[in-house]
Amino acid sequence: MAAMKLSTDHFTKALSSYGESALGNDTLARSQIEKLRVVWKDTDTANHEDGTVDGVLSLSSKYMTINIQARAETLGSNQDGIARLHFMLNVHALLVEPKKEKGKDARLWNGMIERLKADRLVSRLLFDGNDLKGTKRDTPLTLCEALIHQSSEGGSGELEERVNVEDGVLEGIRTAILSHLESNLDVLELLLSLPYLPRHCTSKKDIAKLANRAYLRLLEDGMLDECEREGEDDILDDLQISQPKRTKHDED
Repeated sequence: MAAMKLSTDHFTKALSSYGESALGNDTLARSQIEKLRVVWKDTDTANHEDGTVDGVLSLSSKYMTINIQARAETLGSNQDGIARLHFMLNVHALLVEPKKEKGKDARLWNGMIERLKADRLVSRLLFDGNDLKGTKRDTPLTLCEALIHQSSEGGSGELEERVNVEDGVLEGIRTAILSHLESNLDVLELLLSLPYLPRHCTSKKDIAKLANRAYLRLLEDGMLDECEREGEDDILDDLQISQPKRTKHDED
């Protein structure tokens, strides 16, 4: 399966589209997203012939850059009748080099940097920050991971799913560059809406189906984290991931 080669422009448009469709009249959140500097770079292991997505998305505010290492490996239906998707996002952060600010602007910049570095969850994302044991980190943190396998026999084979979302990493990202989004779940929804997850792969419907499944299951995991943190178990009653608003891609 040949995959579309991704570019920075694809991500810029996707972020803008998310702001328009999901944030509505929330001008502060939309403005914060629109001001981010966006850069996508393929890694050497990206293979557009077999559908492997592998690259780094950099989202930069005035003070901090969040680097998201994205990898999606797909294998369409083959002789063993299995379609597979393995999707992972890993994250690390870097401080933005300061401009030659003077006076009040310099004090504001330095104050914001010190506040971000002092935040426990933000500092964990920094390569020169400390982890929870107080040791320096030099590897990215996992933001989320999904492994979806489905038998394609008869179109309704067995489904195997493993997903995980790290709520603390989402909180660090929200504090660092997306503070006007209301919740960690909003951050997760935004990041999963980006084109490194092949939800709209028209050349292979089985892969698009699994990607949409991964999207929904990761959101569900994020929602459970949100409910656990807020102690609002009744929110689960509103979670309709597998109910009314289903598309053909979402059906097992």
